Amino acid sequence: MITDSFLPWTLDSANKFGIARFDYDGMTTFSLSLMRSSGDLLRTELSDDEMFTIPEFPWINLTRNNFDSPFREREPKCPFFDFAMEEAMATSKSYGLIVNSIYELESVYVDYFNSKCSPRAWCIGPFCAATEPQEPRQERLEKPSYIKWLDGMLEQVKSVLYVAFGTQAEIYPEQLKEIKIGLEKSEVNFLWIVRKSIDEVNDGFDNRVLGVRGIVKWEGLEKPIRELMEGEKGKEVREKVKEIGEAATNAVKEGGSSWQALNDLILELTSRRNV
Repeated sequence: MITDSFLPWTLDSANKFGIARFDYDGMTTFSLSLMRSSGDLLRTELSDDEMFTIPEFPWINLTRNNFDSPFREREPKCPFFDFAMEEAMATSKSYGLIVNSIYELESVYVDYFNSKCSPRAWCIGPFCAATEPQEPRQERLEKPSYIKWLDGMLEQVKSVLYVAFGTQAEIYPEQLKEIKIGLEKSEVNFLWIVRKSIDEVNDGFDNRVLGVRGIVKWEGLEKPIRELMEGEKGKEVREKVKEIGEAATNAVKEGGSSWQALNDLILELTSRRNV
């Protein structure tokens, strides 16, 4: 049984029928390892902005504010935290952890997780590269306007900045205005995905957050955007992305790391009884 990590109750179902449960995590062993290794540090008296180093990964420095509430609290107590703990407990009691990643991308964290944590993590991704691209259908539908625009950028060999904050992130209007200005001032090509409710009032969230952390002004956004899209740092990033993309493609090919990990997993399961 392979189930999402947000469905901890499936462990009881798997145990009831005597079958193995694999927890699927769409994140990475990097994030999982940091979560496991930083827990005790968040229970200390460090202030919210005080930097601390992860002992197992001394090149990583964080603050309490890098973590979402309630996890950054010294004594977290709320239904969401209880659910997260239930989820973590179910994961630890599962047979294995399926991760949509590749070993080459985060070998240090995969090795740490498999030596210090439970259950074992199997990197068998990326799933999006597991099948060959399909031939386009003859009866083509009309392309949306944004796809036509992207096609035009591709033909002109122009880069496009993709901006998306997902469906869970709550960004208050004042910050959105600064992002809009920063993007406009940078004069780069960008595609910004927004929700329909992006301009809705969010029950005083602005006032609560602005008083604690403030907002990032557009001046602080314009320069990084330009550097990413046009500067040397951006060129380095694109080269790195290309390198990782090639590694990901090779990982799912026969003999690749993800191909081998999945093969080993299947062999392990078929060689055991009552699993």
